[in-house]
Amino acid sequence: PSRLSYFSTKNVGRRDLIEINFRNKKTFAIVLTASELQEEKAELKKIKTFKLKPINSIVKEKFLSEKWFEILEEASQNLFLPEALFLSHFISKAILSKDLKSDFEDPEVGLRRHQKIALKGTFEERTQYLRGIIRENFARKKSVIIAAPRTDSLKKLEDELSKGIEDYIFSLSGELSAKKYLSVFNKAAKEAHPILMLGTYQALFFDRPDLDTIIVEEEGSRLWNRSDIFPFDFRKVAEIIAEIKGLKLIWSDLILRTETIYKAGYGQIEARNLLTGRIQSGVETRIIEAGKSESFSWITKELAQDIEESLFRNESILLFVNRKGYSSFTICQDCSQAQLC
Repeated sequence: PSRLSYFSTKNVGRRDLIEINFRNKKTFAIVLTASELQEEKAELKKIKTFKLKPINSIVKEKFLSEKWFEILEEASQNLFLPEALFLSHFISKAILSKDLKSDFEDPEVGLRRHQKIALKGTFEERTQYLRGIIRENFARKKSVIIAAPRTDSLKKLEDELSKGIEDYIFSLSGELSAKKYLSVFNKAAKEAHPILMLGTYQALFFDRPDLDTIIVEEEGSRLWNRSDIFPFDFRKVAEIIAEIKGLKLIWSDLILRTETIYKAGYGQIEARNLLTGRIQSGVETRIIEAGKSESFSWITKELAQDIEESLFRNESILLFVNRKGYSSFTICQDCSQAQLC
């Protein structure tokens, strides 16, 4: 994916979704800039090998809003990725259709207020809290998105949160066919009542004028980071979307990221409960010198005694070592034989 130049006799404008031919295949593209060909003629004449290709058709006018272009630019700068590459992985191909009902129009400035909240607790504690958030938003005629990194997490959330709002809860994931995905997307976009949208990372692209809150569930999961393909952390994308569109953002998990806890400690994120998870009792720190002994051992007598006493009291023990040894194997200097255990 990259920026390409095409021409058209039709009135094509910035933000339009179009169909083009690329490497002998039909594909979709979004117009980033548009200008009169007469204005560009002088520049094009300088490039003798340059050949403009025509646009096949305009699929949907004003497919993206200006806010989404701002989000694209910010995400591109933060993630060090081209806008086109980010866009091609972020937007589901299922909604690149003339049948898309959503217009992605931004609400008036000032109607939304950005806020970050961190929620730490068990799944049961979190879902209980989220039920309250959803009820509060519905009472204010506001919609909510909950994004999770796994489809099985979505099913658990749907089971726990759907009671009483069955007609207003929708779920988007890669398991849906393109036709079903588009159908759910359109129905959720046009529902008159506030809705709860569940989905994987691509659900972050869903938008409604009444959207108020984005909840990132299991925010400590490594599955949010698409490092298998390229350095792409969708948690950062969620943060950028919430900041630019003025939405409330809630980080939620049993074990939060260190950076989330750090920011909560400095007041950059509002903590709704105990975040640190630290041991509340006093911690004793001792330095035990190994010293010299007739029989060599990796463990000192004092440490061995502490371990025995802990085992006697049925306590758990964690031994943290930097590595098992400083040599991967030992070779005899006389015969070059590898010494085995």
